[in-house]
Amino acid sequence: MSGSPEVELSQSQSDSEENYEEIVLGAFQGEIEEVKVPFTYRFGILLVALVMVLLPLIYIGMIGLVGYVVYYHAVNHTGILHENGNATVRFLIYVAPIVIGCILVLFMFKPIFSRPAKPSKQINLDKESEPLLFAFVAKICEAVHAPIPKRIEVNNEVNASASFRRGFWSMLGNDLQLTIGLPLVSGLNIRQFAGVLAHEFGHFSQGIGMRFTFIIRSISYWFTRVVYERDEWDDRLEGWAKGLDFRICWIFHLARLFVWLTRKILWALMMLGHVVSTFMLRQMEFDADRHEARLAGSEVFESTSRKISLLSFASQGAYNDLGDFYREGRLVDDLPKLIQHNIDQFTPEVLQRINQHVNEAKTGFFDTHPCDRERYDSARKENTDGVFQLELPSTVVFSDFEDLSKAVTWDYYQGIFGENLRATQVHPIHELLERQDVEKEDFNALHRYFQGTFRGSRYLMLSKDTADFPNEKEEAFKSISDQRGAYLQHVDKYKEDSRLHAKVSPAMRDKLHSELEEFERIAAKRLKFTLQLLDSPILTSGIEDAKKLRARSGQLLEVNRKLNSHKRVIEDLSGILEKQGELFQIVSKDNSNESAINSLLLNSDEILECVNKVRHPLLSVPYPFDHAIKNISTGGFLQSDLGKGLAHDQVFHIGDDFVQSFVRFRARVIGHLCVIAEKVEKELGMEPLPEPKEEEG
Repeated sequence: MSGSPEVELSQSQSDSEENYEEIVLGAFQGEIEEVKVPFTYRFGILLVALVMVLLPLIYIGMIGLVGYVVYYHAVNHTGILHENGNATVRFLIYVAPIVIGCILVLFMFKPIFSRPAKPSKQINLDKESEPLLFAFVAKICEAVHAPIPKRIEVNNEVNASASFRRGFWSMLGNDLQLTIGLPLVSGLNIRQFAGVLAHEFGHFSQGIGMRFTFIIRSISYWFTRVVYERDEWDDRLEGWAKGLDFRICWIFHLARLFVWLTRKILWALMMLGHVVSTFMLRQMEFDADRHEARLAGSEVFESTSRKISLLSFASQGAYNDLGDFYREGRLVDDLPKLIQHNIDQFTPEVLQRINQHVNEAKTGFFDTHPCDRERYDSARKENTDGVFQLELPSTVVFSDFEDLSKAVTWDYYQGIFGENLRATQVHPIHELLERQDVEKEDFNALHRYFQGTFRGSRYLMLSKDTADFPNEKEEAFKSISDQRGAYLQHVDKYKEDSRLHAKVSPAMRDKLHSELEEFERIAAKRLKFTLQLLDSPILTSGIEDAKKLRARSGQLLEVNRKLNSHKRVIEDLSGILEKQGELFQIVSKDNSNESAINSLLLNSDEILECVNKVRHPLLSVPYPFDHAIKNISTGGFLQSDLGKGLAHDQVFHIGDDFVQSFVRFRARVIGHLCVIAEKVEKELGMEPLPEPKEEEG
């Protein structure tokens, strides 16, 4: 009796895994030649590590010194309390240094014990579920003379890293952990992927250097984090300084000043650490690159680096897509696949710009990694084909890569949304890409119909006036053709005037503004006239679903009218956000600037007021496109409930996101009207205008 289809499929899958195991593990052609480093280099790492350890000790010594000064004052200056004069003033003179000193010591101690932000959620793999992956990693470690990791984790980052599993507690042994970003797996072939892992394990091929480097990187990261990190303690001290009676709060203002000074000291120590360590860290990267080149080949090293650059850019695009999907109430089920999809969408012009960006990059003085161009040159000097030359998809070393990608994506969402995440929010990627294609067609039609002249900062006023309908198709064709011709005559001038508008004097700007508005009236008239032909009997019989299109265009025209009514508020909000951005820069350089801080507070209130002025009226306007939440309003789509107790940066991002969403939504509304207009033109026998050149978009 023959087995069931499920059993036969399982057996076939098992045979395939066994074949891949033989092919993959058999492709290793021995070990690489050991990457040797001179004694002076090892001695240099030792000196750098000692200096880096010394820097926190200097800081701890400063804390002790401040504590001793406070103690000395408290014990030896009690006579102030018994001198002649106002008792309250004498008490404050005695107590103020103690209060300030205690706050200062507390805030100086805080960075030592503060914990880093919780890392993103990762999935831990085991040998039983991923036997080939663990065997593959072990083979790479054997080839590059590195210890084998005891744990392998996966996440959604375009990166891979090998590290001590328990931080400093693992330094005495070889307790390593490998973290693999699944976008690397889906984007690289197995030879490139093996090279990336060889690079990471190359850092650990020399035991002493590995440990010293770990110390250097850990301390450097700690300094960077504590210098720029703010928490509720800082907010509370600021609240005390502003909320209490001035007779008391001046003490807290002084405390804030001294806390600011301690951060400047930390900053100086951080910069000193960077100066001391960056050269050695860059050299460590070159050494790890040599391991990668010797395993996968010198030429493959460059192709791998360039592909990782593409994946990084594609990742940014994927997260933008994810934001768009989320606005529509949906989440994609496979982030690594979405990133790969974005790479497939890159045009030759985009690929050229990315390669140009990589080729022109230079290594900065404080950079911990050398620029790609220098790394390519270093890898070429190895002049080797490598000991692993297999060309297969990297996914073959995983038992079920697609399921793992979806599991990692779900864990990523859980880390963001927590218990609010629902399985119904996550949709198959092909469904969301199809929806995205529909939205893209709206924007493509917008770009094509207006020949690249549509500007998000400009407003298309589509009047409610109705036109006289032509009696014949030929007459309608001529009317549309004449309007299109008149429009095209002014396209190049409009683009040039748009570029000049922000650069010229106010007087000249007013003149340009009038000319821009005149062109926009021509554009609006052309679109509105074309859409109104849907009401004409000469077209309704020829256009499929003409009645639905007529109702649809009427709905979108009304939505556009209501959006345009908020033109002034959106312009005011954009101006406030620009000022707020400048204030953030001032405060980041001097967080004791009271004038800038007060302006931040006022601007934050104005941002929320502007958002509400636009949002509330639009809560009664139905959202005109497909959304996972039924009956959602346009106002609800643009911004959910604002909440209370928002920080300045949160308010800024709310305002900025609101403006961006408003502009994008308005563009899509007009873009969909352009889709309908092109259908009308097609019925008249008129081809759509050609796609504008990329540089004009």
